[in-house]
Amino acid sequence: MQNQYLDLRYRITHGPENQMALEELKSQYRDLIHSNRAYDRIRTLSDLITVLEKRDVLNEYNMGRMRDIENILSVYIPTAYRRSRSSTTPFCPHPDDMHSTTPSRIECNPIVKAKVYKTIATTIGRKWAEFGRELSVPENEIDYLSHKDTKDRIYYILRYHEENCDPRRWKTKLLSALIECRRKDIYETVQSYFDTYI
Repeated sequence: MQNQYLDLRYRITHGPENQMALEELKSQYRDLIHSNRAYDRIRTLSDLITVLEKRDVLNEYNMGRMRDIENILSVYIPTAYRRSRSSTTPFCPHPDDMHSTTPSRIECNPIVKAKVYKTIATTIGRKWAEFGRELSVPENEIDYLSHKDTKDRIYYILRYHEENCDPRRWKTKLLSALIECRRKDIYETVQSYFDTYI
């Protein structure tokens, strides 16, 4: 359930924006937002989702409202949300799944990528937020992730990086983020995986 929620949340907050859809959703949830100040500060779908989560209107135990939001978006942005609803791509592929058919923008041996992601997810610990910032994850996403378990946080961050970085700089930026958050031990392990499979 949690992964389904995170997957749908990711698609909505990182999908195309549509001002008319946003205004309709804001209007629909105005009473639950319960603050004119917060209402006026909502300028993106990501802002809306964050506010509704803070009000506990949206959470992983209530997928219905998130589905309702997706359905409204599908009216305004049908191509994006028709595709997302039919997608079977998991939010966080299991780190041991070496035969994933999930399309990727980056060029990396899937075995290596799975090992790299699993290593980071299981060892980054308290440095996860700093790691996310180094990979340009927005602050409101970091706040949201603080309520999730560490592995889910890291797989979210890694997926965000993979989908938003320049594919040519994916590996360099990943290694740099480990150095910047003072986890040279993980950096060396990850570098050894990349070196082994050149």
